[in-house]
Amino acid sequence: MKKQRSRLLLAAAITATIALGLASRKYPALFPTIFEKYPGDALWAQMVYWLVAFGHF
Repeated sequence: MKKQRSRLLLAAAITATIALGLASRKYPALFPTIFEKYPGDALWAQMVYWLVAFGHF
């Protein structure tokens, strides 16, 4: 049961990260200025982390 819950949470995290990445292109003003041109890169790296974690479970 715990394994199923972890995979469900990771799938939700992957989906949210993809949504944020798409939003960073369409609405760049919503993100802090520290990211400026690179929020998509940071979010892509985060999604890869979630995918590796997803494969681990």
